[in-house]
Amino acid sequence: MSKNDQSALFPVTSGNDSKSSHSLHELTAAVIKKSFDPRLIGEHLIALAEMPNGIELAVAYAAIIAKARKARLDVASRTGAER
Repeated sequence: MSKNDQSALFPVTSGNDSKSSHSLHELTAAVIKKSFDPRLIGEHLIALAEMPNGIELAVAYAAIIAKARKARLDVASRTGAER
């Protein structure tokens, strides 16, 4: 798999046990949509760490999540919105 191809990074089973996969983009979007749910973040990190290139994937995922969270906190502090 090339470093630019993220289409099969995170295999999961759906309710019908068919295999599907999620990219880092999809994983991070799901966490953001769930308001940075710590349990979901942990599940993603553990699953990514168990994959080939797991360290790199987990580090990339954590960096994306941290940046997204920081950006939202910065916007909230500038607008006076609650976290």
